[in-house]
Amino acid sequence: NTGKTICVIDLDTVMPGLSLYDFGDSIRFGASTAAEDEPNLDKVNFSLELFKAYVEGYLESAGTALTENEIKYLPFSAKLLTLECGMRFLGDFLNGDTYFKVDYPEHNLIRSRTQFKLVKEMEDKMDEMEKIVEQARKALGIGLCMIAFYCTIRLALGRVISEYLEFWLLVLFTLFHSWCTYATLLYLLETPKYQAKHFFIDGIIPIILITLT
Repeated sequence: NTGKTICVIDLDTVMPGLSLYDFGDSIRFGASTAAEDEPNLDKVNFSLELFKAYVEGYLESAGTALTENEIKYLPFSAKLLTLECGMRFLGDFLNGDTYFKVDYPEHNLIRSRTQFKLVKEMEDKMDEMEKIVEQARKALGIGLCMIAFYCTIRLALGRVISEYLEFWLLVLFTLFHSWCTYATLLYLLETPKYQAKHFFIDGIIPIILITLT
């Protein structure tokens, strides 16, 4: 009512931009084993387990909206945004801490050191990061193929199929899709579980549970 400014709204997260910026920045923070301003660098590590979990969830939710190049450069974006943020922390420290809020004189310097430690580990683990993304991309592709297959069958049959038959068609599709996804992941990960004698326990039972849920 007064016409006076209440606050400044940061539009970085809602403005048009490259998806790799958002992904890279989230990995910079989310795949680290320590806080952004951890002074003890022995506690600062880049976790492949956290990276893998994030990649799988990200591609499952947003994979269909990404281009092949965007998916390809997901690992690189993590390194790039981490390096950029480290440079910004260091630059702000050298300029007298005029941008980022600090709690003590060396705060930004410590922040920059954690970022550079993460960049070094990302460089060392880049091959594993790329492999994780490729595995998740292939699993995503199989899921999309199964969905396309079901939609094609459904459209081809049209009204000929009854609701009862449509239900069982969906059940069979879910079973097939779950089996393909599970078997493919085991194959891609090259785990010893991918053996015929273990397939019923490791494959069929999870598929049944997935279908029932």
